[in-house]
Amino acid sequence: MMRHLFLIGAFMLLNTIISFSQSVWHITYNFHTEEDTTSYSGLLFRNEDGSGFIQLHYKDPVTNENRLQKLDITENYFADDNGDEASTLIVKTIINTPDNDGQISLTLPVLLFKPHKLSDNYEPAAVCTSEDKPVMDKKTSFTSRFFKEGELTKSFAATYFKKDDDFFKNYFRPKSRGSFTLFPWERNIRMHLIIAADVKDSSIGYSCEKDMKKTVETFTSIRKYIGITDKNFIVQQFYGSSYAIKNVRNAITNLKPGPNDIVVFYYSGHGFRVNEIDTFPYIKLKTFHTTVEDIMANSLRIKEDIFQVIKSKGARFNLVVSDCCNSSIEESAKEKGPKEPKQRGDDQWSFTEDNIRALFLNKTPSSILVTGAKNGEKARCHPNYNGFFSNSFFSSLKQFSEKGKNKVDWLQLLETAKAGTNKIAQRACCSIPCCERTCPTRVPCTQTAVYSMQYGRR
Repeated sequence: MMRHLFLIGAFMLLNTIISFSQSVWHITYNFHTEEDTTSYSGLLFRNEDGSGFIQLHYKDPVTNENRLQKLDITENYFADDNGDEASTLIVKTIINTPDNDGQISLTLPVLLFKPHKLSDNYEPAAVCTSEDKPVMDKKTSFTSRFFKEGELTKSFAATYFKKDDDFFKNYFRPKSRGSFTLFPWERNIRMHLIIAADVKDSSIGYSCEKDMKKTVETFTSIRKYIGITDKNFIVQQFYGSSYAIKNVRNAITNLKPGPNDIVVFYYSGHGFRVNEIDTFPYIKLKTFHTTVEDIMANSLRIKEDIFQVIKSKGARFNLVVSDCCNSSIEESAKEKGPKEPKQRGDDQWSFTEDNIRALFLNKTPSSILVTGAKNGEKARCHPNYNGFFSNSFFSSLKQFSEKGKNKVDWLQLLETAKAGTNKIAQRACCSIPCCERTCPTRVPCTQTAVYSMQYGRR
């Protein structure tokens, strides 16, 4: 039943993630080895969920020709001698596409990120060639520079991209004049935001409160960008003494959106399944309970009782999200787990009108239902920040609504959130009691978000 609380590990040095962004760095390095004396420089674009790429520029040591190479990145933590996660974040590079003639003539770099002494932001600190021994050789030279919002110019970046590169064109496309452009029939759009969060629960309440605050912040930013007025932003929050099935049911029943409105329902708390067939869970809308019968009497089905009722109201766009377990009602064990690294640029979010319109004001009415764990799985959270799924969902929403992305849709966004959720979960252990890093039978956890997308008003 429970969305599992992950306690902070002894070696974790990360701070709370309070917002989301893409960080941009300019890096230069030279290994100065007999095998490779090439000077490399590149632009590193890293998303909050650890995805991203390096756009590298260098001269081919054989032909002396300038080369451009895109390197995708994956990351993990280096384990210390005791098998625990140390404070070094290993960012490995991968070539997925060959350069012009198919010949790759470079040494793949492994970037080492370490927390800054003052801020604990993880920043590129060194480069090496092995993720197993993440130490920079004394001969190697390395520099990095962080770009604040607006500092990366098109002329500087042009060195690292071809003119027809899609990312380059999208990143530097002209901004729309003024605010978001609404058509005449869109000027009275309302956004209805309903949130239910079990903030008083002794095990997950603080994380649920973080989810609630992040949800309000996120959709407030989106509605302001679109141009939805304060009057047309209708927020209902159910937490603490108002956290009750009657209040949530009444809010859904009394919802009266217009044909161009946006409706968002977000739940953070405990959830459970009653069989092994249904895809989506029940959500528990009472903090303190005495029996299983009491839980059932104070729970709603996220699909039948909430999503389908909201969808029947006929709004242009409906989004129903639940970050909760989807496992047996009796399960309630606690487990240990990680946080995600904090990075510079967390307060930056550059909306793109085309992307916001594609996601929230699409010509085709649509309804989306998503939950943080599939049937039989537990959802997880950390006591000092969002639930794992909520963290990944907000990060993906930011990533797909800003510049750098083109022709976005909810399928891409939800698949990214799904992958990000499981990535965090796999850093945790689900083979209690043998959970030490050196345990030969240690099993990583899994958490698989599931979703349904429907088109049309009803």
